[in-house]
Amino acid sequence: MFKLIKFELKKLLNIKKAILIFIIALLCGFGLIKFSEFLYNRGRRDDLGIIDLDSFFSKTEIRIEQLNKQYETDPTTNNLWLLKWEETLLNHYKYMNTLEYTEDDWRGDIVNVVFQLSLEEIPINMYLDGVDMDNFTSTDFYYNDEETAKNRLNEIAQEKLKLKNIIENKYYYNYVETLTSSLEEDIVLLEAEIDLFKETAVLPNYNAVSRLKSLTEEKQKSEATLKLYNYIIENKIKDHYDWRYMVVQDINSYLYLQYEILDTKEEFQYNPNKGTMYLTYEDYLNLNLPQIESANKRNQENWYYLENNIKPLNTIRKMPYTTRLSMNNVYFMGIVSLIITVIMCGGIVANEHKTGSIRLLLTKPFKRWKILLSKLLVTLLMFLFIYLVGIIVLSLLSGVLYGFSDFFTPLLVNNSGNINTISYIGFTCINILKYISVIVLFISLLFAMASITLHTPISLSIMFILIFIVTFLPYVITFNNVFNYLPIFLLNFHEVVYSGHNAFANISVNSSILYSLIYSVVILIVTFIIYCRRDIKN
Repeated sequence: MFKLIKFELKKLLNIKKAILIFIIALLCGFGLIKFSEFLYNRGRRDDLGIIDLDSFFSKTEIRIEQLNKQYETDPTTNNLWLLKWEETLLNHYKYMNTLEYTEDDWRGDIVNVVFQLSLEEIPINMYLDGVDMDNFTSTDFYYNDEETAKNRLNEIAQEKLKLKNIIENKYYYNYVETLTSSLEEDIVLLEAEIDLFKETAVLPNYNAVSRLKSLTEEKQKSEATLKLYNYIIENKIKDHYDWRYMVVQDINSYLYLQYEILDTKEEFQYNPNKGTMYLTYEDYLNLNLPQIESANKRNQENWYYLENNIKPLNTIRKMPYTTRLSMNNVYFMGIVSLIITVIMCGGIVANEHKTGSIRLLLTKPFKRWKILLSKLLVTLLMFLFIYLVGIIVLSLLSGVLYGFSDFFTPLLVNNSGNINTISYIGFTCINILKYISVIVLFISLLFAMASITLHTPISLSIMFILIFIVTFLPYVITFNNVFNYLPIFLLNFHEVVYSGHNAFANISVNSSILYSLIYSVVILIVTFIIYCRRDIKN
């Protein structure tokens, strides 16, 4: 048997072919990484990219020219305010430009506050410049004496100076420090308002019940936000380039869902949306409960990341492309390796019959089943060799391009609120072994067709069509339980592990893998029986 395997390997593999396999793996690996990076970046805002404000400048300048002409034609107070509003907006864009401002910049909220204060200055300055404000209707105007207007103008100037100082000379946590006292005051006010509503929040007064829930949700959200603020201050998070900033922002974006309080079944009977948005209480729960549970789960994991200083590598879309995301292509590399194996080994049986060399082999002390078994083992060994080269190349490319440290960052596993960490390398290795069991089924199918039909082009054509279909099908349909018995659809194992649309949500992967191994054994037994009993015509 060893001699047969060695003989077949010599025919299939040499130094030149090994080098060619390495080059193909290198090119495919690099292509897969860059294509997946392109898809990842296309699906997210370039949060850390500097915003190009040139188009804003030109549009605003054109608008200012139009308003100038409009004011010259109709010099009303409202038209003057519109003109000055656009001029303030232009100055705002120019100020943002000096900051090299980005969309996800921590300074964004402060810059917007500065802009709002600048807008508040416009009617006050108009009033102090002697403009008649009696017919002013563009916005609210509260001043009727110069001293009050000047005092407010001075307050605005001091507030703007303080905020600009934070923008230009301090860090994100310095800004958050200015927000905590105000938020603490808001919580106290919410508590007082909640106490007022507790007495009246009794059915059938659904409005009071609903208002009490809203206030309670707002209080809980404010307390959670305050916890975030304290974390930012204690850990001195400086800016938006810190991964902890991104996690904090992700937590904040889910707070409104995390603290939503749903109606009880009794309260739902008085809900004005009953019969319009929701037909039954079950519909109401089915629509809202999964979102709340998902938000709770996500923020629980996010807090685990923060408290244990673990940088999330593939859960937050704002995070840049990482080694972890790059290594997800290891499953697509399995498809590439299968295709190369099909091309190299598709004729391993048929060629012996085509050239007549099978008769020469049979004249030697080799049994027919041993000859066939050696070819099967060589096909499997070829795939494993090609895939191993692909995995090594992909790992090295990922590490060189994005850093090797990500390999040692653990994965989080959330089992009904109990969070544990597991080794990423161990997790990937286990999934690769599962994946290989699926590919063995494809190799068994290839080997069966090649051995039974003894026609290489037909075998290759069927295999390529099958590989193409089952690779892309998970992007089209969501499988149901019946697909447990059709494990060929697990070829795109990336969707099994990291599916964004739950194509395999109803499938038991372990059961499918077991069926895959059973099918492989049955197919090979049938193949050996048919092949060993047939006549040799060449």
